[in-house]
Amino acid sequence: MVHCPILLDNNPVFSRGKRLFKFKAQWAKDSSCFEVISNCLRSNLNSSYLSQWSRNLTHCKNGLNLWSKDRHTNNKAHIKQLLDSLEANKSALPLGVFNVIVDFIQSKLAQLWKNEVLYWSQRQQNRVLKIKNEHGEWLSREKRVHEEFYNYFTNLFSSDGPRDWGNILDAIPQLVSPEINRNLVAPFLEMEIQEAVDQLGALKAPGPDGFPALFYQRYWLIAKFVILGTANEFAGGNLSLHDLNVLLNGKPGPPFKPSRGLRQGDPISPAANVANCAKLKVALEKYCFASGQPINFEKSSLVFSSNTPASTREAIGSLSAIQCASDHGSYLGLPSAWGRSKKSAMSFIRDKWSSPDKDSQIHWKSWNALCLAKRDGGLGFKDLADFNLALLTKQCWRILLNPNSLWVKMMKGRYFLDCDFLKAVLGSWPSWIWSSLIDGRDFILSHARKLVLSGAHTSIWKDNWVHGNGIIRHVAPVEPFAPQLACDIMDPESNS
Repeated sequence: MVHCPILLDNNPVFSRGKRLFKFKAQWAKDSSCFEVISNCLRSNLNSSYLSQWSRNLTHCKNGLNLWSKDRHTNNKAHIKQLLDSLEANKSALPLGVFNVIVDFIQSKLAQLWKNEVLYWSQRQQNRVLKIKNEHGEWLSREKRVHEEFYNYFTNLFSSDGPRDWGNILDAIPQLVSPEINRNLVAPFLEMEIQEAVDQLGALKAPGPDGFPALFYQRYWLIAKFVILGTANEFAGGNLSLHDLNVLLNGKPGPPFKPSRGLRQGDPISPAANVANCAKLKVALEKYCFASGQPINFEKSSLVFSSNTPASTREAIGSLSAIQCASDHGSYLGLPSAWGRSKKSAMSFIRDKWSSPDKDSQIHWKSWNALCLAKRDGGLGFKDLADFNLALLTKQCWRILLNPNSLWVKMMKGRYFLDCDFLKAVLGSWPSWIWSSLIDGRDFILSHARKLVLSGAHTSIWKDNWVHGNGIIRHVAPVEPFAPQLACDIMDPESNS
């Protein structure tokens, strides 16, 4: 048995560098902060909106730093001062006066402790002390760690070759109409910008300037002018994306210019034969040359279905120069491909939370107990069965509203070629997806009522068209000459 020592350093040494400005959440609760920011935000029609924005933020930093030194001293020092004052007056004042002072100090202490919690919630941050590079080497020196991050993101945002679209765009149909294009290039509306700002996490991922989304959400009325102007400058082509830098351990790295946006890998599922693979390879090569975004073959893999012959797998693998994988792996923590068995597909969740040690295993509660409201002793979880059924019904509704969508045409060609979706049957050997959609469709049919309109397409005996009664149930066989459609019992003049 080989014994390896473990060195635990609970007090790592790292350089702190210059402390960056950070807008504190507790400032937003002070009414006088609004006045300070109002005095710092000024408009100048002789300069661009971006310049005004940058200059105004600098004024705000200086103004808030001066204001906070007098207005917001150290919370812990203020708390200690109040507690000492309370102890000093405990025996020196009459009981009635002392109780009044206690109530006042308690209210002040409660606010100070809230401020302290807000302060430390913003100060908390994870630090990267080591990182493993692509060669498997651990880098621990601060300079090397910064260089590794810089090189990674520089490569991620950099184009890897010339861009020549050539005749590539000729094969792409034009889907953006002139009307759609006018809407796309129209100036941003204030409501659109404000909605985007409100959706940001108030204290998440502040930039190097130290102003989180909370600053713009709280002081939108006085900051919207320059923000809206900057957004429209960018949309109008009068403003380009400036340099980027990586903020690591509270320190901004050297700037670099991006030459492309982010991209993320996606699975491609062609029919597995050598001819299709050759065509796909040519198409991908043309796209890479046109866009300047080459494929990373080291992070690519081929996965074949179980009925693909070994000779076909070898030929495609050799032609594409991509390694073959035995399974689909996972994507964002979830299995990339699921089989017919729901139990085996979802077993990874239980495996993730299980443990060979019985004493440390999770003690599972019943789902009904977990779905109870928190006030009733539960955790307030949504009922997954009901939630899943709701999502399925939304997908079924999209099938009815968008019958010309590509995915709907594919489903129709496979499962209900000779009828509409409402009359489709489950069939033999249905896929998991189709079975689930049928469940959603049946739920819609059991709760939806058909609009009669002219009545020419509404069956009296088969459709749910009578309010509150559901489908009409006949107690005896319907005679052949009896009315069959709603229009047969309607007044053609009043349509009732």
